Amino acid sequence: MGTENQTLAFIYDRILTPTRGILELRLGLCREYAAEERWELAGEWVDEGDAALEDDNRPQFDALIIALVAATATGRTVVVLVADWDRFSRDAEASARLRYRVRLAGSWCQTVTGESDREAPSMEALRRLRLA
Repeated sequence: MGTENQTLAFIYDRILTPTRGILELRLGLCREYAAEERWELAGEWVDEGDAALEDDNRPQFDALIIALVAATATGRTVVVLVADWDRFSRDAEASARLRYRVRLAGSWCQTVTGESDREAPSMEALRRLRLA
């Protein structure tokens, strides 16, 4: 399969503590899952320290969204891959807001256990809601 048809995987995580063992484990799970799915890795974005706790100040997540918009503009299929939904936020509402931003950028989110929000409302429906 040519890379132009391959799904691009954007890996996202966050970690508060300076101990990186669990982070590396989660990132490794994401890399393995992407390889099993034959997805091309576009990169890894990790918010650390205080930024990992703040739902409205995530520099790496913001950078991921910018890269995501650029990638989807080329017509490539792009997924944001996480080890689990808590990588966005443990708060369900905050997690939904962050995942909504991914949808607005033209993509969807998936966990390494195969959970996905790809079948969420269409992008056009989301845009209409946003404009209402």
